Amino acid sequence: MCAESVLDIAAHVIADSGLRTPTTHRESFQIRAESGVLGGTLAKQMERWASLRNVLVHLYLEVDHNILFDILKDDLGQLSWIRYEGGWTSYLEVLDVQRSLLGAQLAASEVLRLRRTLMVQLYKALGGGWTPLAVAQNAGTPN
Repeated sequence: MCAESVLDIAAHVIADSGLRTPTTHRESFQIRAESGVLGGTLAKQMERWASLRNVLVHLYLEVDHNILFDILKDDLGQLSWIRYEGGWTSYLEVLDVQRSLLGAQLAASEVLRLRRTLMVQLYKALGGGWTPLAVAQNAGTPN
């Protein structure tokens, strides 16, 4: 939703400024960078957001939730900082975003732990490639 809003704003600003009309969402940010409004790094980041928006909206690819989480984790923190530095928001929002990201990271690590625990339990339930007798016999045998 954030990417969609930024794309809409970029389109209006480009039209009002009389700049060339973009043919893609990514190009909207290239045009803004060329006009000096966006820095190169921020423009590239916004281009990636436009690409991500296209993937999510049109389902061009199957979404890898781990990659999506990494993108959101990295970019949302940076976006809140940019908003703070630009004077659009208070430092409290930066802290709130960081707190939310930490909560999401903790939840993700808990999900990973549970997933691995379940895999071990499944492996054991299916025989696990070892038997209790073989383990006990090997324990007494020197390597």
